[in-house]
Amino acid sequence: AARSPQPSLALATDLRLLEVASGVILRIVRCNTSPRQSQLLASLVPAFQTSSFGSLTNGQISETESAMPAPLQVDAPETSRNLVTLFAAPIIGLRKDVQLPVDDLPKFLHHILDWGTAENATPLQSTAAFQILSTVLNKQLESLSAFVETLLPTFWSTEVAPADSDINKRKRGIEAWTWAAKALLVRNDKRAESFVENLFGLLGDNSVNWDAAKAIGRLAKDEETLSKPNYAVTKLFHVQKYAAKVLPSILTGYKDASDPIRKSAHLAALTTLVKYLPQSMYMHQMTTLLPLFILGLDLPEVEMRANVIEALVTLASETEASEAGPLAEHVSTVINALIKNALPDEMSSTRLRVAALKCLGIVPQA
Repeated sequence: AARSPQPSLALATDLRLLEVASGVILRIVRCNTSPRQSQLLASLVPAFQTSSFGSLTNGQISETESAMPAPLQVDAPETSRNLVTLFAAPIIGLRKDVQLPVDDLPKFLHHILDWGTAENATPLQSTAAFQILSTVLNKQLESLSAFVETLLPTFWSTEVAPADSDINKRKRGIEAWTWAAKALLVRNDKRAESFVENLFGLLGDNSVNWDAAKAIGRLAKDEETLSKPNYAVTKLFHVQKYAAKVLPSILTGYKDASDPIRKSAHLAALTTLVKYLPQSMYMHQMTTLLPLFILGLDLPEVEMRANVIEALVTLASETEASEAGPLAEHVSTVINALIKNALPDEMSSTRLRVAALKCLGIVPQA
């Protein structure tokens, strides 16, 4: 339908339907054996690379329709490019021993990277591309050392790091970089450290520092794409090991930063990170963290303030009303900030207001 003369009139071009179909495809493919998955890829990859849809559709797509730009071509129509979300789904569910039928895997991933960061890429398309990049990198890492150690750093230095590059291109590049870093991180691969260091290096860049800060925090998030049910290679305690390294770096970076731009970016990284960490991992550091959390309650992004307040809810619920502690030392300041965040305005959300009201109900001496 997406490749018909009037794709906008076809039900199959609805993005919500594509999302549901992707989920169904993923669940079916990952239940198949390796030979069956390889057989599917033999028809799937040519269809999306060169518009050879004949074998995939049992001849239902004519030669005229197949002559249209393939979905993986950068200049393909948007409705055609959207189909790559259906291409990503089976790749995510591949078993580790199944190889993509491409002549040059690093070159293929480089094309996927360029496709997902192209100027005409929509969020749906970029996410699909970066999921392909991440899952293939995670499962086939042994054969992709040159891609990780040469091609990706070159991409960073030419497309993301330069301050004079297109800002939207840089933002998409940071997202791609984060997906690649996550593929290494869940394996406890030491090369992930250099990826994180590059993100920290952007915290002083006023154009993309918040994108980099949120990426640092999101690296602790559990991604379904890189999960055991999808045959991803994951190691135990990778989140804990990541937090043990990155949390001190955030605190030290905030303390040492001399300009408010870099300080705010470190706060943004912290308030994003705490959303994805088990609270037991940082509660013992609340004496140090609480002053920063209080500052985080004035950050412009609603989600970051909500993250902080939900952490405070846990702290308050574990603190007896008569018990002295880090929260009791700052209770007046915390209450004033909570009241401010509980009020409805254009910079608020239901999640933020509910969390603030809940925290006000249990905070010591409230």
